[in-house]
Amino acid sequence: LKHYRPKERNWPGHVDWNIGPTGLCILTVLKGTTDRKDERILNALKWITEQPFFRNYEVVVSMLAVEAFYSPSDPSRKFKPGQVSDPDITANMSPEHKKWMKDAAEWLQSKVRESWWAYPDGGQDFSNTQYAILGLLAAARCGVLVKDKILVGVLQQFLRCQQKKGPIIPFVLLDQDTSARKTASKLKGEARGWAYKDNPEDHTSRSMTAGAVGSLVIIDSLLRRMKSSLYTKDLQRQTQTAMRDGWAWFHENWGVRYNLNRGRDPYYYLYALERFRYAHKAGAL
Repeated sequence: LKHYRPKERNWPGHVDWNIGPTGLCILTVLKGTTDRKDERILNALKWITEQPFFRNYEVVVSMLAVEAFYSPSDPSRKFKPGQVSDPDITANMSPEHKKWMKDAAEWLQSKVRESWWAYPDGGQDFSNTQYAILGLLAAARCGVLVKDKILVGVLQQFLRCQQKKGPIIPFVLLDQDTSARKTASKLKGEARGWAYKDNPEDHTSRSMTAGAVGSLVIIDSLLRRMKSSLYTKDLQRQTQTAMRDGWAWFHENWGVRYNLNRGRDPYYYLYALERFRYAHKAGAL
């Protein structure tokens, strides 16, 4: 908070990325406090929702920040069956923020290309795509309609680009609820990860595999709650297998000190890891 600039109503940008850093700062502050009356937060939130939609990453972190402003104090509580939006969010969200979130989600869905996302001037990749899925989840929680056809297309893209073969790995998942009696699941999977792009010369990495499994968990959850007719039993089975094999890949390639095969971006990787572990409701691998 000490770096907040009251005159500009935001935090300093990074090179020519001026919106994203403020979105991330708002998100960080909101995850660390229940205070929703701090003028710095309110002014910065107003500032990001006044900015034009341009880059996928910046729009998404802004969507996450707006969602976080209304999120309940216990975001891990379970939804009721068939519930897509969060009633605590939708009941308290201002009309201005509802409209902004709807506009942001529509813009994001309009930018999907061949079932994944890209930089404005670049090719598609799974980094942009995993962030887009985080944005669509935020929108859905805020009561915005997300198109199941887009979700299914993205899901199929993730399934298509997962490694075709890998070693068979036995592993154990610990339950997120440490107070539960049933604490572990013994599984066996074919360790298959994901790379940054659909390129045979690309190496699988920790960040992309974490982002892919997290995206599959989110898409699976949304499609089930939507009761989408497009999410067939066969597609559900393929998705469960892909997630299991992604967990097996992590068991075989575990580490937190650096991003395997993409030595840079360790914090990007750790955030993706945290999101996919949280989304999967797993306590530990």
